[in-house]
Amino acid sequence: VFELQSMPLEILGDGRVEGIKCMRTGALGLGKDGRINYVGMPGTEYVLKFDLVVTALGNRGDRKMADVLPGVQFSHKGQIEVDPDTMVTGRAGIFAGGDVVADGGNTVVRAVADGRKAARAIMDYVENGVVSIGQG
Repeated sequence: VFELQSMPLEILGDGRVEGIKCMRTGALGLGKDGRINYVGMPGTEYVLKFDLVVTALGNRGDRKMADVLPGVQFSHKGQIEVDPDTMVTGRAGIFAGGDVVADGGNTVVRAVADGRKAARAIMDYVENGVVSIGQG
């Protein structure tokens, strides 16, 4: 799901993810760098219902992810550990790629490659209940 001109406020749930509370944003004008600055618009809050939230981290890990992803192993930098051939994590049915992964794709090209590997493994998992590709 892509929600444009919105910002996440809070992940909702008690012991498990149930949704995300968001707020609409509006353009404040251009910053010194020439990019548009956005500001939250109070009174426009809304909730998206989900049972899993994957954050885009921007080339560093977030240790808080361990709280919502039990069974997934993290590096000392907070990045997710995966099988580099399949992007499988230590938890069945959870895959990761890009810069959230330890030694992962810190460029667009590598992140896309991670996504392709993960997509093949996800299809294998959905169709067969296990990931057999890339397993020697």
